[in-house]
Amino acid sequence: MNCSSGTVNGEAALTNTNAYKALERLTLPAGPDTWGLSVEGRVQGGIMHRVQAILAATAIVLAEMSGPVTAQGNGFDPREPCGLTLRAASDTDKLLIASWVLGYVAATDQDTRLVDRENMVTLLSNVFKACAQDETRSLVALMQKHDQAGSEVPGSKASAERFLNQFLDSGADLAALTSSLAPTSADISAVYGEPLASRLDAMYAQMYSAGTRIGPKPDQNALSVVRTTTGSLKLGDAVLSEFPGGYAEVLPHIIGDYPIVRFKFLVKGESLGLAFDGLIHVNGRWVLMPKPWRALE
Repeated sequence: MNCSSGTVNGEAALTNTNAYKALERLTLPAGPDTWGLSVEGRVQGGIMHRVQAILAATAIVLAEMSGPVTAQGNGFDPREPCGLTLRAASDTDKLLIASWVLGYVAATDQDTRLVDRENMVTLLSNVFKACAQDETRSLVALMQKHDQAGSEVPGSKASAERFLNQFLDSGADLAALTSSLAPTSADISAVYGEPLASRLDAMYAQMYSAGTRIGPKPDQNALSVVRTTTGSLKLGDAVLSEFPGGYAEVLPHIIGDYPIVRFKFLVKGESLGLAFDGLIHVNGRWVLMPKPWRALE
């Protein structure tokens, strides 16, 4: 989904409709027990608790939006032209559309986001702008376009795969590729707080100065990627189980929310391979900060 700003053909027609203007009037209840989801609830329950909390929050919001001032939603069909869908959308329908898009992104990009009023309004605005470029496209088609552009989105799963696939190229300079992943002090301190950040700075400086080189074994020709964010790991989401157990020790030290990847080089069709963790997108580039818990030993 292209969410860039600027005037495009048809945007004025769509953005001037009552449906679009209603976006600015969309008021959702505030408070940690609805849209913010209490911190305790997010941390304790992992992804299933989060899903249950989202459903509960949605029920609360729909109930509060059902007064005479707000039109009742009739639902929507994501296969219909997005222009028709968005023009006719009530505030309740907008909530359903935003929830559908959030679920789509979480399922395809492994990018679960906090469900709150700010994110919902931003998401809806991006959907309207993307639809304005071609109102005949369905919401499904818009999201498929978003998937195709994923490799151009910094920090996305597709972006990580594109970068890591360089290691699988025959004749790849593995030493140079690995060296490009060395984090700076600023990169480390953006993700981890003190005193761990200083310890990691020294640990990684020694690791990379020793000429560390990563890459696949001769017979490995495929890639497996698990992508989430450091914030999701800190919240205890289910994806934490996909990372080495040592991450549980560094969760209290995480201060930033950045894309993080665990990946494997493997033989196509197999599940076991050469695993690495700590590929993080920070300050505009991918860096490799593996096994951070070792700095606590």
